[in-house]
Amino acid sequence: MICARRDLSRLPHETPLESRTLHGTLKLPLGAFGLAALFYRDGASRCAPVQQAIADALESLGLAVCIVDLLDPEEAEDPGLVGQAGLLAERMDLALDVIAQRADTRKLPIALVSADESVAAALAVANFRSAQIGAVVGCYGRPDLAPIDLAAVTVPTLLVVPSKDRQLVMHNERVFEVLNCPSQLAVIVGASRQFSEPGTQVACEYVVAQWCERHLRAAAPARSRC
Repeated sequence: MICARRDLSRLPHETPLESRTLHGTLKLPLGAFGLAALFYRDGASRCAPVQQAIADALESLGLAVCIVDLLDPEEAEDPGLVGQAGLLAERMDLALDVIAQRADTRKLPIALVSADESVAAALAVANFRSAQIGAVVGCYGRPDLAPIDLAAVTVPTLLVVPSKDRQLVMHNERVFEVLNCPSQLAVIVGASRQFSEPGTQVACEYVVAQWCERHLRAAAPARSRC
């Protein structure tokens, strides 16, 4: 089944999607029961140790892993573009269209895994493409900036935040209280935003992997009948 493209035109953004080409990689193991789509602001964000660890953990589960940079290096230097949830959401939507059109990935339930500025965009996309998305993960981001009614989100949502960033914890706590979908708030004790403290990176990758495996395995039988 190819999911129809959702209308994201009402989300606020200023830069036309057509002016840029998205860059990403796809690893597709034989017998994958789902696909983790990892969206990052740019290559620098993607190469952070904690993000590499999350990608490795998801791949070790037997998931297909697609990693996409939403901005090119030049765009990532522009704070005005980095903060445009609508622009990031449209680019995520384009990548998901490609996944939905490939014969080898279109039937796989998808987990949207995002970090930093892309978390708000991931929630918006999941809200529009709920039939295709089996889980959402937002790591150390601002889900409260999503340009949608968060109470309307139906996709199981995991929010992961470092305990040392109290302001970030507060923003995520407020969103967690609003969500009506299956949800979890994982505050990684002793962690900073870089998850460089002993044991914190392992804790982060563990909760992300467990969430994706649980919800994608649950979604896989229904998707396989499409």
